[in-house]
Amino acid sequence: MQRILSSSIIVLAVVIFGGVVWLTEAQHLTGVTLFALWIGAFILTTVLVTLIKVWQLRLQQTKDGGPNDKR
Repeated sequence: MQRILSSSIIVLAVVIFGGVVWLTEAQHLTGVTLFALWIGAFILTTVLVTLIKVWQLRLQQTKDGGPNDKR
């Protein structure tokens, strides 16, 4: 499961930044627009990676019995 989530994070980043590179070339973006696009892609990737990590942590907690486990 850990390997699948790590792979999904890498694939997600490659797809987002690949899309930015493709869009930059296709639209011939420069200046502020290009900068805003890259910042937006960075923020989107950061948010999505954080959500995946939180989901991974919750899966691990439920697998281990959760924080209220009275073993």
